Amino acid sequence: MAERTSLSTVQPTPEELFPTPETMELFQQAAAALEAARLVRGWRERAGLTQKELAARLRLTQARISAIEQGRGRDGPTYGLMQRLAAACNVGWPLMMPLEAGAPAAKPG
Repeated sequence: MAERTSLSTVQPTPEELFPTPETMELFQQAAAALEAARLVRGWRERAGLTQKELAARLRLTQARISAIEQGRGRDGPTYGLMQRLAAACNVGWPLMMPLEAGAPAAKPG
């Protein structure tokens, strides 16, 4: 009889989970959408808004807010929409992305 292994002890390697660069890219895009979902729902709840109320502030549908909060869509809402969502919930949304090494800085003005 074969020995049974507990599911909690089986740890697949990243290569097993994402055998190609394409599958890794898809995973990263989905992770971004889910992170945006977590942020937006938290902002909305802290602001004491319903999905319908937030949608009205942004001239979106309640269904669109629901989709964002569920992480639907390939890579989540755009940066601009995240700014609008944050502002509608009275949350600051500063640009906090570090420059890549060797990337030229944006010129002021």
